[in-house]
Amino acid sequence: MSGGEPAAYDTWSFEEWGRIESAEVGATRARTVTARRLGVEEVGSGMSSPPDEAETEGLVITVQISKTLSRDGEVVSWPVATFPDLKGAAPRSVDVTLSIEGDTFSRPVPVYVSYSVMHYD
Repeated sequence: MSGGEPAAYDTWSFEEWGRIESAEVGATRARTVTARRLGVEEVGSGMSSPPDEAETEGLVITVQISKTLSRDGEVVSWPVATFPDLKGAAPRSVDVTLSIEGDTFSRPVPVYVSYSVMHYD
């Protein structure tokens, strides 16, 4: 492919787009609020499918912290907070409203927290 033209494209309904975009917009807000409440510069955030036991549809927000270990198991970087502190600081959900040309989509986007340990190979 020489570039310039998309390999494929598709269209979505406004509601389908809203379910995805609301999680993306909400993740930014959840990350900012959580970091401020913890008194740190930054925490990670993203979007994911809800856990199997969740009673929600659509993408959800994840706010995360991690510890990084070297190949030898030594700590390279510590998480910015403890998991209990992260859980207490993260909002339970973020209310998002999106509007384009008179169409409006609103939903509360659930927020989940995660702690991971990254290990260099």
